[in-house]
Amino acid sequence: MTNIDFSSGMLKEVAEQLMTQPSVLIRSRNLQPLVSLMLENGLLLTHSPHRYGLTEAGRRYLTRALTLGQLEQAPQDPEEWLHEQGLTLPTPVNLRLLAALYRRQGRHPLFTPDEQVRLAERGVETSQDRVVRLRASLPLSLFFAGGRLVDGAPLLETLGEIALPERTLPGLGKLISNGEPMARLITTDRTGVFTTLPLPPATLLAWLPPAGQDLMEHLCTALPAAVSWSHLTDLDPAGIERTRTLAERTGRPLTCWLPTDLSAHLRHYGKPLEGASWEPSRLPRPLLARLTPLIEQGLTLPAELLALARHWDAVG
Repeated sequence: MTNIDFSSGMLKEVAEQLMTQPSVLIRSRNLQPLVSLMLENGLLLTHSPHRYGLTEAGRRYLTRALTLGQLEQAPQDPEEWLHEQGLTLPTPVNLRLLAALYRRQGRHPLFTPDEQVRLAERGVETSQDRVVRLRASLPLSLFFAGGRLVDGAPLLETLGEIALPERTLPGLGKLISNGEPMARLITTDRTGVFTTLPLPPATLLAWLPPAGQDLMEHLCTALPAAVSWSHLTDLDPAGIERTRTLAERTGRPLTCWLPTDLSAHLRHYGKPLEGASWEPSRLPRPLLARLTPLIEQGLTLPAELLALARHWDAVG
């Protein structure tokens, strides 16, 4: 009997019904040629008008045909497919592109630690293609590997910020202030804070993605060691933990950039903590003293509500 493709459509549906039911009603004219062919080859039995069941030979035949159909539809190994197409992956490769290759969808590009190890063993370098955004209260130049110097002053003057793609960060050698030396780096993971926060003199403000603590290391390496650092994020246990992670990754003391007086914000906008609790024992004493009103009342404050405050200092 000639090979029939049962991998999709009506043929697949009727084949699966025949495999799971003692008899199947088949009235469709489109299926009559198939029924006749299978009857002639001893693969079907007629139970009643238009109702058929498989013989043992028919069951063996459909088992093989459906298996072959599944194999033909199975995803091809991505590396084999790339090789056949004469394509090579860029270095680094976008993580969503990689997920589309391996998972046939790129919306949720999560790979397990084991998968990441295997990709690294194959020499596949990945990038999430995140962006670091910079504002500054003084003119700024960027020195990159290879000796290229980029004047950031026109960008800051025209656009109000500089956007650095993740791929450029490994090649960032130095961030150089034009004129007075840079004194302070403030980081935040809140867009409203980044666009609104008033900057003290000689200050660089950087926006990092909420899960982009690893990008902070490149910034710290590019700045003079004397530049102090502090972070501004939501005043809740999760926000403090993100700040702690940044401090640990860069070897800096845990320091928060905070309004000198939180009382007005607390009175109007303090919100009860949900599903978490403060851990005072893990906070540096100066920070504990500043946050005591929140801790004692079990409250939290979103970072955006703080952005318009007039007076600030670093607390760690």
